[in-house]
Amino acid sequence: MQGTTISHDVFSETNYREYTYKRSIITPDGWKLIYTLEQPTRELYNLKNDPVEYFDPVASRLSTEEVCGKRIES
Repeated sequence: MQGTTISHDVFSETNYREYTYKRSIITPDGWKLIYTLEQPTRELYNLKNDPVEYFDPVASRLSTEEVCGKRIES
């Protein structure tokens, strides 16, 4: 998939009724954080290196995950 490069954060929200409620952010440098609201779980992906969201490096990129999390919560 090809698209236009953006210079700002992209936010999304997902509500699967009683199953789950999630928020996500994609940063201009290619990081995507998915935050599950009803549980303290987070997923972090580098879309430039991992476009299919297979590898979640939250443990090794905690500072990026924390920054994105603060943006979602605000």
